[in-house]
Amino acid sequence: MTARLRLARTPGIGPIRYFELVERLGSAEAALEALPGFGFHPPSERSAEEELEALARLGAAPVWFGDDAYPAALSRIADPPPFLAVLGDLSLAALPVVAMVGARNASAAG
Repeated sequence: MTARLRLARTPGIGPIRYFELVERLGSAEAALEALPGFGFHPPSERSAEEELEALARLGAAPVWFGDDAYPAALSRIADPPPFLAVLGDLSLAALPVVAMVGARNASAAG
């Protein structure tokens, strides 16, 4: 799990690039090995372990794209996050919702 987190937390690696690397190279571990050759510098394994430990102390859990618990609606967007830190009942994400979005300086263009 630390390999996936390290890849997701690498500066310059967003969701799209994360999934491209995993698909092309076969795994997060293989992508991590290749990153320095592309000029990327992933965080240390210890850093990823500390983040996971901090989540556990908070009572949160990591949920990865592809896990059964990953919200189906979120998995269908163009660039879903590979990783969610979840605190609370994630099953509520499957219920119908209403959202209101506002802006202080709205314009005709949005």
